[in-house]
Amino acid sequence: MSTRCFYQIIFGQVDDPRFFCRRGYFSLNHGVRRWEVQLPRVAFRLRIKAGREAEYDAAHRNVWPALLSKLKEVGISEYSIFRRDQDLFLVMQVDDFDAAWRALDNDPTNLRWQQEMGKLFEPVTGLKPGEKFAMMKEVFYME
Repeated sequence: MSTRCFYQIIFGQVDDPRFFCRRGYFSLNHGVRRWEVQLPRVAFRLRIKAGREAEYDAAHRNVWPALLSKLKEVGISEYSIFRRDQDLFLVMQVDDFDAAWRALDNDPTNLRWQQEMGKLFEPVTGLKPGEKFAMMKEVFYME
């Protein structure tokens, strides 16, 4: 399944069928004008308590299907978690991170998962006022 959003172009002309921009392009394949947009990527970091790494890895080998469905339902895709020792780096594509997380904060399955995973995390350090996650700024991107 594609993780990109497609929008039919109704107005305007495109001379070059490969009109590119940073997050998308026009495609005139099969005579249909479409606008393909890659969702914004967000990334943040977390840290696991010492000695809990194996438990964290095991849980993520068996993420609950209902949770995976909910993540997709709120618009999260291309979600990866990288780990080095206790440090986690999470990256995902999502159109509106805050709206997605508000929806997840009201979902019983997600709340149960977060309760279980919360036992494994150290407190997040370096948060800015109002921040729930230590969000990272994208400084380079190559497609």
